[in-house]
Amino acid sequence: MRLFDFSDTDSTLISLSSISALGFGVPNLIAPSQARALNWEAGVTADDTIVRFMGHGITSAGMAVGAMNNLSAGDKKTACKGLAVLHGTVAAMVGHATHAKELKQPVGIANVVLHSALAVAFVARGFKGEEDAKVA
Repeated sequence: MRLFDFSDTDSTLISLSSISALGFGVPNLIAPSQARALNWEAGVTADDTIVRFMGHGITSAGMAVGAMNNLSAGDKKTACKGLAVLHGTVAAMVGHATHAKELKQPVGIANVVLHSALAVAFVARGFKGEEDAKVA
């Protein structure tokens, strides 16, 4: 089983999605105090246990997304549609948390940009070729 595959556009996007989740999830899982200090504003109440659980969930999701690289090409198109929704909602949630002064602004802005770009890319890939198929 491969988690990362850069052999085609869909696989590359799926791999980037997995890496983005692992890049945020793993530090929260293994170093919750440091991750909390890096990402969250001082007034946000979340102890190490909560941050570690969040890190576990995000890390697990990143591994599951990476496993999508083992799907057939047609199933990857469906995965791209689902990942468009996932990244679009992450961008919205992070934007809200940044606006509410829960996430540190540089972290929030970087993540909104990253997840918005991934959402747009996954929409483009997920629906690529569907209009052509309807005509045929």
